[in-house]
Amino acid sequence: MLAAILGVAGAVMAAVIGAWAVLRARRQSEAELELVDVSVAGRSADVALDLKLRNIGNRPAVLKRLHIHVQQAVRLRPREVEAAALASSATYDVDLPAPENASGALVAKDLSQVIAPGEADRFLMQLSADNGQLGSRFVYRVRLELIYNADDRRVISRSLAFGCPDASIDVHTPEHLEAFLHIPPERARSIFDALERDYLLLVEILSQAEVMSPRLRNVLEDAQASLRVLPVLRERIPPGPG
Repeated sequence: MLAAILGVAGAVMAAVIGAWAVLRARRQSEAELELVDVSVAGRSADVALDLKLRNIGNRPAVLKRLHIHVQQAVRLRPREVEAAALASSATYDVDLPAPENASGALVAKDLSQVIAPGEADRFLMQLSADNGQLGSRFVYRVRLELIYNADDRRVISRSLAFGCPDASIDVHTPEHLEAFLHIPPERARSIFDALERDYLLLVEILSQAEVMSPRLRNVLEDAQASLRVLPVLRERIPPGPG
């Protein structure tokens, strides 16, 4: 009796081990992409997202499409702007919707990249935003979704914030804001109102992003500090004539 029970148990165990081995072999035969890094590379008035991926599976990964899910976007006050070891294999141009119409938008771009098993690849997404006025500045918060192979496998990024152009996204520090107290009162109030609107929007977007450049992280900290002092400085503006 005991021998029969042990025999049945052994058969069940062998079946379980066999099924696990088949499942493991099947999983190992698939391509599996890992999004190693996404960084921002400023280029003139536009911005490029630098994507680095690695195929940790055992089959080639054929990248077919990129979806850019725009979570939030804002147009800041215009101003005058001045104009790795793993080489980039391609650059794709993508047009983003204007910030006023971007929140919730899905931007799709066809890709043509193949990453062999155990290999890595790097390519750029050159993004262009609506540039309706000289010195326009934008901030976007997006999530990237890469689709690959016939079964539409997906790899999704964390929430990413970037500026267009990144080099011109900045805020006045509390010390610099005091300089506006020496201009005509009405003009100072107008500037403070506009800056407060920009800084509130910047904080809303950047504080919800999981990935951003060190420069944008400094912008977030400066915007938060300036928002704390703007009401104090507004009280110090002398009353206008009449």
